[in-house]
Amino acid sequence: MPVMAHAPEEALSERETFGPVRRAIGLGALVLFAVAVAPPLGNEAGRYLSLETVQYALLALAVPGLLIIAAPWRLLGLGDALLRRQLHSRPSIGRVALLLVPALIVLVAWRTPPLVDALAHHRALLALEVATVLPASLLIWLELVASPPSYPRLTALGRIPVAAGAMWVLWILAYLVGFAAHGAYPAYTHLARRALSPAADEQVAALILWLAAGVAFVPVLFASLMSFLRSEERRGRGGARPAQP
Repeated sequence: MPVMAHAPEEALSERETFGPVRRAIGLGALVLFAVAVAPPLGNEAGRYLSLETVQYALLALAVPGLLIIAAPWRLLGLGDALLRRQLHSRPSIGRVALLLVPALIVLVAWRTPPLVDALAHHRALLALEVATVLPASLLIWLELVASPPSYPRLTALGRIPVAAGAMWVLWILAYLVGFAAHGAYPAYTHLARRALSPAADEQVAALILWLAAGVAFVPVLFASLMSFLRSEERRGRGGARPAQP
């Protein structure tokens, strides 16, 4: 059974799709991207796990989230492709979940000790992280938030477990880092001459990841729940029958 959230019938104009507000949000996404990859954060992320986590949160959550809201797809020449996807693809919630699992695996992979340690030693790997994390996160956000001409293919009720699942995966990763007995990432444990001890650095990193996941997904959960409740209220009103005299 299709679970597509229907888009408005009327086509949005270029101005409506990427107006001044969306342009400002898109510019904000570009600024945050520059902050994430350029010095000083781009360099210091190799010395402090907490700053590396800030970098990850920007690349995996903040930048793609703002791009989804900005919806610059027609400007980038992707509007027609997203519209075709919208019109011709109506998968079930199970199929959407299967499509999103690889994307979530990519986000999780860049929090595993081998890749985080490799990134700390070889900052050139940041390009690979950007090339994989950004598209993976965009795939997830496209199923959660309207980004004209694309709209979530899941109903409001279907979006709730997707957003909650992504948030809880990141929260679990944060808990594992925060409660690691001997340091979750050896590359950061053995660095010397730092303002933060390795243990404190990991605690701050865990808190940053936990907060970032909450800030990103809690509003989606709340909005999806409110949308579902409103649709149920409208359905109840539409199904009501006047009492027989």
